[in-house]
Amino acid sequence: MLRTIRPKYACRSCEGAIVQAPAPARLVEGGMATTALIAHIAAAKYAWQSTLYRQTQILAGQGVVVDRQTLARWMGSAAWLVRGLYDLQLKTMHGFERLFCDETPMPVLDPGRGRMSIGVRLGPPIGIQKGPL
Repeated sequence: MLRTIRPKYACRSCEGAIVQAPAPARLVEGGMATTALIAHIAAAKYAWQSTLYRQTQILAGQGVVVDRQTLARWMGSAAWLVRGLYDLQLKTMHGFERLFCDETPMPVLDPGRGRMSIGVRLGPPIGIQKGPL
């Protein structure tokens, strides 16, 4: 647990001048979610293929009730934050002559219907600068 202490300072010779350092910025303004929690949700979603639907169930099992729409909003905030990294990655990928990716079909739970559908996971790109295959 990270504890932030922001003491208040007052000047005895000044009238009503109480000064306190501003709170550290959060990824979701006015929210209780920390950057570490949102990073964990994003890593579970994109690196471990754990859907937001499944993550709401996992969090509920741990006593944390968060609905899927809230997690989706958090992912939108995280996407906005890493937009510059996305642009740099796209620029780097466009510098390669050829790109290859893993399009292995993966079963994905369709939450509203209670059945599985097939999704395609695009793996990490492997670029080749020049030369034949």
